[in-house]
Amino acid sequence: MYTASLDTLPTDVLTIIAADLATHHPRGPPATVYSSLLATSRTISATLSPHLSSLVFQIQFDVKAIKRRLSGRVTPTALHHELQRRWTSLKRIRWAASAGPSVWGERYDLGSIVQDMWVAYVCLIENDGKNWEQLVGWAMLPAYIQAYAQWDLEPASNGDELPEETEVRSLGLWLLWFLSDHRNSIREIDRYPHLQKPFTAFALASYAYSNAHQPWHVFAPRSLAHPTDSELESTNLDDLLPIRPRPLTPRPRVQDASTAFQYYMASPLRIAPPLAFEAALHLFFTRMFPVYEARSTGLPVNSAVSEPGVPVRPVWDSTRYDADWARLTASWSSNSASIRSMPAPSFAYVPGSLTGIFEGTFLLPDFDTFRKLSAGTDAPMPIYDKAFILAHTQAWTLKESYCPAVPKDQPHPNEAALTAWNRSVSTDPRRKMVTSTQPFRPGPALRAHLPEKLKLERIPDGLLATTSENDVEKTVLYRTWQTSFNSDYAVELDDDSDEYIEIIVTGEAIEPFQGLQMPTMMHSGSTLRGTVRRRDGLITMWALPRDAQSGEWLYIGHLTDDGNTWIGRWRSLQEDARSLVWEGVFRMQRR
Repeated sequence: MYTASLDTLPTDVLTIIAADLATHHPRGPPATVYSSLLATSRTISATLSPHLSSLVFQIQFDVKAIKRRLSGRVTPTALHHELQRRWTSLKRIRWAASAGPSVWGERYDLGSIVQDMWVAYVCLIENDGKNWEQLVGWAMLPAYIQAYAQWDLEPASNGDELPEETEVRSLGLWLLWFLSDHRNSIREIDRYPHLQKPFTAFALASYAYSNAHQPWHVFAPRSLAHPTDSELESTNLDDLLPIRPRPLTPRPRVQDASTAFQYYMASPLRIAPPLAFEAALHLFFTRMFPVYEARSTGLPVNSAVSEPGVPVRPVWDSTRYDADWARLTASWSSNSASIRSMPAPSFAYVPGSLTGIFEGTFLLPDFDTFRKLSAGTDAPMPIYDKAFILAHTQAWTLKESYCPAVPKDQPHPNEAALTAWNRSVSTDPRRKMVTSTQPFRPGPALRAHLPEKLKLERIPDGLLATTSENDVEKTVLYRTWQTSFNSDYAVELDDDSDEYIEIIVTGEAIEPFQGLQMPTMMHSGSTLRGTVRRRDGLITMWALPRDAQSGEWLYIGHLTDDGNTWIGRWRSLQEDARSLVWEGVFRMQRR
């Protein structure tokens, strides 16, 4: 008599059965019947795993961003291990959310908290819909973050000193921002007023926190952002940090390499924690200026009514965070020991992103607050509780011009435009001839890294940028960025391209739609010039006033939200680039 056995079924049939059993419920870990099926036979287990696990992963989690960012080099084994890792963390997140803040730091130890927050953060910047369902719908992430805020953010903001910037705090603030929407942000601040204090501290005490993963005043640091393992012992980290008076603590964080080492897709990955300063700015501006933010919020949401206390489900698109992924993974030097199968990070700034009109709010701390903080005689948190903060609105129209640094053995994408321009002006001695396709090396930080004696001339096809060194002029053509350049400029970048100014941004201040303009800041017609640091996308903009009454200013920050929001801090140019000066924060959004 013939006895039917599961071993006799074709592998594809078994796979369909097992995948259906595993994902019978759209939310939550694979069903136990799935595990039981794998345990019925060694043959079945060997046949289906890890291919079955990779299929289950693709049913339960989003994979578009993974394949796009890892250049499609994702194996079934990698997805098998990642499925196990994610559900280990999501189960802990759900448990910690239910248990409340009493278990945090004890039964729920700091190592597990950091690991779970990294899983949640990466899932959200890879989210195209499925990850949100697992994190919010099953793992109770909103309740988890509320418990975290009560355990960490509230105690950190109760003292007189500024809260320390830590890895877990950076991740927690970003998760809180990802879960926020305009309507629930207002409700949340009413229920948890203590959350405003840490947002205020991280946002307004900008001098005390990192505004980039590498010093903003160094255009091409030796090792991208942080020293590699071999450099840690020999590098004086104090030389890489802005100079701060002793009472103004904590100093900007230099992330320890061991804590930024994550296991991802079955391979070790070096990834720098996102900046706490930027998440706090998003949260701070959303709460301080709700009317404006409601008009131009950076996180689109659908119109469905959410349950009380649960954020409105965003209309997610993981491509919005590709640049963030590139920036964080580019903040460590890639080598075979730290990243075995991860490809090199792509450009952390999408060329053309700044072209357009941006409008936003700039916050100006009053001079009394600045003097008290500079003196260092009083504790900073009580000062900020009583600070008078002015809001100033600006609108800028900007254009990008691009000249990539490419290997000498490759044709330069600007070559045809250069030849056409030189031919057109060959009979006109008043016009400059382009003499080089090589972009400039950076200049002083307080000039937005633009070279000394730089002269810019706008022509129909872009900018003629001219410098003089040893009485010898060099003129380079920077072409105005157009969307068609995406294919034309798909060239292999020079290994030393970090050391060149590839993007020059020009523009002027215009009349904003709304808001108050202060006489101390820029007026309409003021000139803007800036650069973009290639590897991490840091934008540095130099503002030259229209009149002598206004000072010169520097604006430093990153584009977030798929290039729709520029967030960072401004500073005056009265002191050295590494000195403490009057400074504030800003948030501009695409008009």
